[in-house]
Amino acid sequence: AIGEPRPSLRDEGKISATGSVYTFLGHKEDVIAKEMAEEVAKGLRKRTVVVAGMHWDEISPEEIEKVIEACHRLTKKIIKEVRAP
Repeated sequence: AIGEPRPSLRDEGKISATGSVYTFLGHKEDVIAKEMAEEVAKGLRKRTVVVAGMHWDEISPEEIEKVIEACHRLTKKIIKEVRAP
């Protein structure tokens, strides 16, 4: 997924991001990869690329939610670490 920062469509004083993604047939990680790319692009105000491949056999809905939460935490950590002097 790629993310590109841009002025917010709702508030020109804020930065938003737009994303694009290429997904292989049968894969579902595109949603989280696009979200991560957009958030990092917005947070760092730079174009970003996120490559993701995830696979677990027989994963439960609860486990999927834990993976999504971990990805959100990782996204915040990436932004914080890259911003740090």
